[in-house]
Formats: sequence, structure tokens, C-alpha cells
Amino acid sequence: MAAVQQVLDRYRQMYGELDAGAVASFWPQADVRALERVFARLSRQELDFDECVIAVLESSATAQCAGWLRYVPRVGNTELRSERHSWTIQLQRADEAWTIVGVNAR
Repeated sequence: MAAVQQVLDRYRQMYGELDAGAVASFWPQADVRALERVFARLSRQELDFDECVIAVLESSATAQCAGWLRYVPRVGNTELRSERHSWTIQLQRADEAWTIVGVNAR
């Protein structure tokens, strides 16, 4: 379970650093170009999970997380915005490494 939590922490960190390039190491199927476009429109972003319920099977896991996405746009109204979200993050293990295979945010 600790290895799955580490991947979730890296996911949150990537969003906070606005670093789409870092995503490939733990989310190979991610659309890096789309993330780059989104991140280019932001001057700051923070992703906080209040809680995550993690279910681990032999080689797959699902994390149900709830929390906050806070961000500041680069143009227009540059005030901090906060949105409550929930995420379903699907992970898969290959050998000893866990990677994200899908994310659904609501």
C-alpha cells in the first residue's frame, strides 16, 4: 500500500509543480501535451487529497480520493480559485513498480 501512496503523492506533486513532463514516469498513458496546455494557463496550482480510500488487489489498485484543487490563472481574474473534487485513480503493478493507468476526476 505504501508504494501506491507514493504514486499518489507524485501525482499531487506533479500538479503542484505544473510539470507535465514528470508524469510519464508514473502515468505512461497520460496525454502530456494536453497537460502542458492546461498547465501553461496557470501561474500556480495545488492539489490536496483530504482522504484516499485505497483498495489493492494482486496487481491492480483503485484509489478513491476526495479533496481540493486550488489554482491561479495566468490571465484574466488572477485570484485563487478553489474547487472540491473527487478522483478515481486506477493503478497497475508491473514487477514491483506501480503506475497510473487511468484517472477520472469529478
